[in-house]
Amino acid sequence: MSITSVTINSKPLQEFMHQLHGAPSEPRYLHAIGKAVATVVKVHLQKKDAAEPNKLGGPREHYYAKAASATSWSVDERGVVVSVSQVGINLHYHGGTVRPTEKKALAIPISPLSKGTTARDFERSTGLQMFKLPSKKGKPETIGILAVQFDDHIEGVYVLRRSSKHAPDPTVLPKKSAMRGAAIRAIQRLAARDFAGGGNS
Repeated sequence: MSITSVTINSKPLQEFMHQLHGAPSEPRYLHAIGKAVATVVKVHLQKKDAAEPNKLGGPREHYYAKAASATSWSVDERGVVVSVSQVGINLHYHGGTVRPTEKKALAIPISPLSKGTTARDFERSTGLQMFKLPSKKGKPETIGILAVQFDDHIEGVYVLRRSSKHAPDPTVLPKKSAMRGAAIRAIQRLAARDFAGGGNS
């Protein structure tokens, strides 16, 4: 499981909280912040899912919609923490290099046929027999390609690589200003009710 967390404790937010004479340190203020920011993150991920089609084609997995459903918030000693508990989300956001842990190579899907299926399960789930093609010269990280034979063509379904580099994608999460704004508005709404005599009711 890969988790990306956002801690809501930025300086502008803290300054705003202090202006309210410490009231936001109450748990209900912190929970209101968490709920508001988590909602912003969920909506952002849902929009991202709708706007970005499957790069390989074929049936969609709705990766970012699943990430939206896996978004939650909590309160701890750091403040309010909003977390997205979706497989691979940390790599999508921060980027990095992935290397195999058990096999000699990573099997990376390159066809709609293999999207959402591991190389280990591909033959069983599709009934197609794979064979290995050699890699092109000049690509030392690429070991080969796993392909399947059809009547009229050969189709590559996985590329085998020693490692895979991923660039960071800051658009995975909303802008910090949007999350901070949601937090401040949540404080304002709750404070307005308190100052109007609503209290904890």
